[in-house]
Amino acid sequence: MKKKLSFLLCLILIFSLTGCSLLEQLTCEHAYEFSSKVDSTCSKAGYEVSKCNKCGREKKTSIPIIPHDFTSSVVEPTCSSGGYTLNVCKVCGEEKKTNKVDPLPHNYQTTVVEPTCTTGGYSENVCTTCGHKSEDNQVEALGHTFSEWEITSEPTDVKDGVKQRKCLVCGHTEKEQILSKSYIDLTYVKESFDGSVTHDCNNFAELSHVFNLAVVNLSTTLTCNVYEIENFNTLLDDLVKNCDAPYDYRVSANLSGNVLTINFTYNNEPTLKTNNIAYTQYQSFNYNPIVKTRGDNYDDFKINNSSYTFYVSTTDQLHYALERGAKPIIKEGSNAEVVYEKAKSVLREIISDDMTDVQKVKAIHDWLVMNVVYDDDLLKLLYGGSTNLKKYNGFYLEGVFLDNKAVCEGISKAFTVMCNIEGIPCVSVEGIQTGNPDGAGHAWNKVYVDGKWYIADATSDGTIIGGEFEVLSYKYFLISEEEFKVKYTGTNRTNIICNSTYDIYTNMSFTYNEANHDYVISSQEELNNLIAYVYSNTNTNITVEFKLAFDYGNEVTDEISKAYKANNISAKYSYVDNKNLFMLIKK
Repeated sequence: MKKKLSFLLCLILIFSLTGCSLLEQLTCEHAYEFSSKVDSTCSKAGYEVSKCNKCGREKKTSIPIIPHDFTSSVVEPTCSSGGYTLNVCKVCGEEKKTNKVDPLPHNYQTTVVEPTCTTGGYSENVCTTCGHKSEDNQVEALGHTFSEWEITSEPTDVKDGVKQRKCLVCGHTEKEQILSKSYIDLTYVKESFDGSVTHDCNNFAELSHVFNLAVVNLSTTLTCNVYEIENFNTLLDDLVKNCDAPYDYRVSANLSGNVLTINFTYNNEPTLKTNNIAYTQYQSFNYNPIVKTRGDNYDDFKINNSSYTFYVSTTDQLHYALERGAKPIIKEGSNAEVVYEKAKSVLREIISDDMTDVQKVKAIHDWLVMNVVYDDDLLKLLYGGSTNLKKYNGFYLEGVFLDNKAVCEGISKAFTVMCNIEGIPCVSVEGIQTGNPDGAGHAWNKVYVDGKWYIADATSDGTIIGGEFEVLSYKYFLISEEEFKVKYTGTNRTNIICNSTYDIYTNMSFTYNEANHDYVISSQEELNNLIAYVYSNTNTNITVEFKLAFDYGNEVTDEISKAYKANNISAKYSYVDNKNLFMLIKK
């Protein structure tokens, strides 16, 4: 009874919400009218809504689904996709595929690509219907079948040689360098060094090698796992003695177990220079600067083609790298950078690309003599026993290129640097006075031109006269060791033998009376012409050096006097008589 009462109450609530009383809903004679409609589609039935205009009751009348109205088209099969009939309903756009068939088989045409020396072979299949490609039956490249090596350029003391071989099948040519006979050790240029790692050294040779690498690269620390060491102090002495790096350095070390730590301090950057220039530089008829042909930005120097590079932070490292023909990679902002740019700037001024190597070497020699004055004050400090000499610019490239004043060590380094920038092998040599081995040492150069090694000493060729002025000479330019050892004996670079002398006087010339004359004077008439040429120039304090090649009797000054008289010249002069070499100094 309670359930029926609840149901009745729910009905009363529903009908009250629709605005109709329960009695009206139950007793109404409905009069339905159209209210709304939802059309049918091919996939879903529609319906129509009617509403009683008396009581508001609604009813829905279903509208049947509209059947699909398909149109059909045939898609033919291809090699890459199957065929089918495509049915598209015009009413709703639904698609159905029927009558499906498999793809057609490819109609391949096969081409065999034969293997070569460098590429593999295979069969290439190309469908003539759709263009589809595939490969199979792949085989590896055959590889070259080379002939025997043939040497096309023999190695020399200073240049690598070249050998080549040719593939007998495809003609490909392969070339390899034959290392030069190496006039100078390139070991530490070719090998890099990392001071941040611990190096394993199983014997003294390995330890000495890595010690040298550390010094050459100016490393401040070297750490090694080492073998059993019997005498620690002796080991350090031997390491220093066995190191040929041309740097001034000191070491301190500690051995803990088998771990050896070595600390280095270096004294390779000068900070001092002397104040005075002691000598006046006289001009020379033998010095003939070229008209500049290289632009200010010219950088096509031969050193840029080197097979090796070397990191540089000091000018001594710059010298080390260039002496070995390695292109320097220079620390930005360093003295080495400033000096290197200055050296290249000088070479742009004094060298042209059409010069021979001899002409280039002469131009470098002459520039050093004419533009760099010997630092006599530094020599006096040396004789005075100064303990601070290695802090002076004159021993380094700084003296030459920043101060235009240096001693033999700085001048020798500059000669080496400039020659090697131009691709001319040149090394610095140190030695002693042959007649006074306990006296002050000396430095000069050995330079390689036209297939021969020669001595060149630009310091000695800046001859000092009367302690007042400096003049250009060629007495020590491209001469043999036999000639040079009368004055100096080398203590390094002894493996480089200089057996030849270049006759520079024959290969220098002047023009007088529209004729060219060399500086080998073979007769009184040639001497007369030379004197006339000298005095056709009004400059004073200028020199000319020449080689006498005729019998002038007891005193060459007699022949000079004849030449003055023949040219109606009345003037004072001084001279330097070096046997067959004679320098006239026009006052």
